[in-house]
Amino acid sequence: MSLKAQIAEDRAFLVRKFPGCFAPKGMPKLAYVGCVEVSPHDAKTVYVAATRFKAADYKPYLFRTDDEGWGPLNDIRATYRQDASGNRLALGVGLSHRFFIENSLGLDYSRPIPHTREYLTVLNGLLAGETVRFEGELYRVKAQVTVGSAPPPPVLVAALGPAMLRLCGRLADGTITWMGGIDYLRDVAVPTMSAAAEAAGRPAPRFVAMVPVLLSDDDAAGRDLVNETFTMYGRIPSYRATLDRGGASEPADVAVIGDADAVAAGLNAFASVGVTDFAAVVPRSAPSAAATTELLSELARAARPGAGAEQ
Repeated sequence: MSLKAQIAEDRAFLVRKFPGCFAPKGMPKLAYVGCVEVSPHDAKTVYVAATRFKAADYKPYLFRTDDEGWGPLNDIRATYRQDASGNRLALGVGLSHRFFIENSLGLDYSRPIPHTREYLTVLNGLLAGETVRFEGELYRVKAQVTVGSAPPPPVLVAALGPAMLRLCGRLADGTITWMGGIDYLRDVAVPTMSAAAEAAGRPAPRFVAMVPVLLSDDDAAGRDLVNETFTMYGRIPSYRATLDRGGASEPADVAVIGDADAVAAGLNAFASVGVTDFAAVVPRSAPSAAATTELLSELARAARPGAGAEQ
């Protein structure tokens, strides 16, 4: 270990043991430093993790300093996630369901469209680094979030119905669908949200399709397993409506089931109707679950830009 690294590690020990005496600039008050690590790649870089649970604050605190731990700390919670993913992080937002919001949490779910409109208005401002002063019917917010140099992540909303798709076309970067098959995506989700985004002067949306996928040499048995695994979604109103809009009667109707060639063709079919991101949901109880996951990994590797040049 270099002398500089040893100095940084010694100081890290002091900060960890005596945070009240050696708390660096930028560390919140009453924070307990639980971990200090010197970067194995750069002796000047020190990472610090802290909590404030004794102050009833359960947010994680993650910092980095680039001068051996002597200078101010930089909050890297959001920056770190974006850097680690190559700026591929996306923020997914879900509306949940009436039975959970009202029956389990005791909250109002009677106005999901106005609720989402105000929520996204506030969220977009915060992600842009603005000082948000919002006075709406449901939200009253005065706040600002600073995440350093990290670019804001795209916001993807689980919008399924036409009204929500139009709203999110204006205020979000895309949607994440579930129980939506080829017909639903081609005839409802993609044209509805794309038209709203274009009218609002926004870029073309991302369409993330979550779809049951199963590698199987017996289509009938595969359909039975998919229907058994995902049967509850056919009874949840929002997913039932999504199935109906696409002319599907049960979960297997929107699934990709078959041999390797059929699975590959199924993924290509979703891409052909405008799906930009595919999220396969493999039934964990299926005997072929591991083989399905391996096939999907192979297809994903083959689809990466430059994959042919790597082989």
